[in-house]
Amino acid sequence: MELNRRELLSGLTALTLVGVAGQPSYAKGKVIHFGSVSSAAIRGVNNSAEAEFEARFPSVDVQQVPQGDNWEPAIQSLLRQAIVGEKPDFVQQAVNYTKLLTSRKLAQPLDKFIEADGGWEALGLPAAMKETVSVNGNIYAIPFATTIPVLYINRDLVKAAGYDPDNFPNTWPEIFKISKAIHGLRKDIVGINLEYDATSAWMFQTFLMGYGGRMMSPDDSTIMFDSEAGMKALELIAEFGRSGSANMSFAQARQAFSAGTLGINVRTASGIPGVVKEAAGNFDFDIKPLPVLTDSGVIPGAGIGLMMLTDDPEKQKQVWQFFKFMASGAGQKILVENSGYMPVNKKVVKAGGELSDFFDAHPLQKASLEQLDRVVDWYAFPENNSVKIFDSMIEVQRQLITGQTTPEKAMAYMVDETKKLLRR
Repeated sequence: MELNRRELLSGLTALTLVGVAGQPSYAKGKVIHFGSVSSAAIRGVNNSAEAEFEARFPSVDVQQVPQGDNWEPAIQSLLRQAIVGEKPDFVQQAVNYTKLLTSRKLAQPLDKFIEADGGWEALGLPAAMKETVSVNGNIYAIPFATTIPVLYINRDLVKAAGYDPDNFPNTWPEIFKISKAIHGLRKDIVGINLEYDATSAWMFQTFLMGYGGRMMSPDDSTIMFDSEAGMKALELIAEFGRSGSANMSFAQARQAFSAGTLGINVRTASGIPGVVKEAAGNFDFDIKPLPVLTDSGVIPGAGIGLMMLTDDPEKQKQVWQFFKFMASGAGQKILVENSGYMPVNKKVVKAGGELSDFFDAHPLQKASLEQLDRVVDWYAFPENNSVKIFDSMIEVQRQLITGQTTPEKAMAYMVDETKKLLRR
């Protein structure tokens, strides 16, 4: 999943209906309007899924209406449309925004559709993601993809620094030792980068949950990231700045890695297919899981779900068919063949499943799949200021990496900003 906030908007090949003042038009008819995200990592999935679904269900016309180039712009666009009574029939969105969309009374409950098809497990969906998409006992989204942060490692630079890439370490102190050595190879070489500007302060969440912490209490009433786990997470982020890092945006870091001038990059696994193409013939690279911080730690996956917005009974039936298709073996196959996302339907990767052989043939993507049992979903605040809160956390991470603040000051600022924005 391209999970960073500032990618350039790319147009989808599917038809976009535009009404007056540049606003999408959702006129009624034999069409279901799909509020999609147009990031590079998901665009190919959407286009292929639309074509295959329409081939299987020729009576249904799916028309994509891009909401934004990433999850945060897309959610803001949807909320603005809802104010004037305009919205697509369904959307794809990061599942951690489920509570926000239900609080705005936009998402429709899906329980009756799920039960009619045999239940959650019968659809092949993971039990761990059910809680994330449920509000007050009802289910409001169908997850169909997830991704986690991984290590992208330039094997050539690791060798040049005097280390064996075939025996790459699995602890941060050892990794930082290598990154410092890489950083000293040439002036244009950067040792390591952490994509701190990932959506929803994802890297902070990753380390926080890796140390066994959590963002908020289960009822979202109490801040819980101001803990020992939270401080350890901030201290780890600060260590990146002392270990051969540079002040780079995600776009600069990705360009540097593809150019062979960045040794190690911590970013979403969804970018693997793109990097394979960019690195081909230039340098060798590996994908490794992030070091395990504690035995009880988990990995916050960036799950994508489908949420039904229409209350038209006939359209709901058509939308549900699309949801089932995306969670099925056929939909999950389209997902992994067109992106670096992990499937959420475990049935398809088992022996005899549609993807049973895919990951053996794509070992770089298999590295993230092997972490699936430790994956939970990332967190989003259930308030309108969720994006602003995360933006403040992202800025703090930048300051930590560049040495402009300390973990103690960073924590105090994050707590203060979160409390103020939650009260608004």
